[in-house]
Amino acid sequence: MNFSSIASIIKKDAPFLADVIATANPIAGVIVKLLFRTFGVSDENSLSNILNTDPQSKEKLQEIENQHIENLLRLSINDKADAREREEKIVSLTGKRDWVLDLIAVLFITFFFTVCILGYFYDIKEDHVMLMLIGQISAGVGLILAYYFGSSNK
Repeated sequence: MNFSSIASIIKKDAPFLADVIATANPIAGVIVKLLFRTFGVSDENSLSNILNTDPQSKEKLQEIENQHIENLLRLSINDKADAREREEKIVSLTGKRDWVLDLIAVLFITFFFTVCILGYFYDIKEDHVMLMLIGQISAGVGLILAYYFGSSNK
């Protein structure tokens, strides 16, 4: 399922839902299923068609966003809090930080900048796999930055 295409379709009418869907995390999957059920469709193309043709789609999207925004914010904050609590527990039990998360973050960001630099100097093949890889890397860097520097960081 292409979460970014769904996010781009609904961005103008429900920007918060679009941002959550663009993260492609489990919560995004739940929101997409909710959209499918609300609009009575079972795939992205049908959803796209109905959003572009149904005059009431804007109101439906805004209603979904307004009904679920508090729960989505709470889930987002709890997800970060749980990860930070895990890290605090490891430090309190072992007396050391868990270097694995830091190593993965550094490697991921290094890979992101490597792809950016290579994309600047070389023509990157524009196929679906490459575009998906670049999208996932970009989303991952956003999540890493949100974890380490997000507003819910203590």
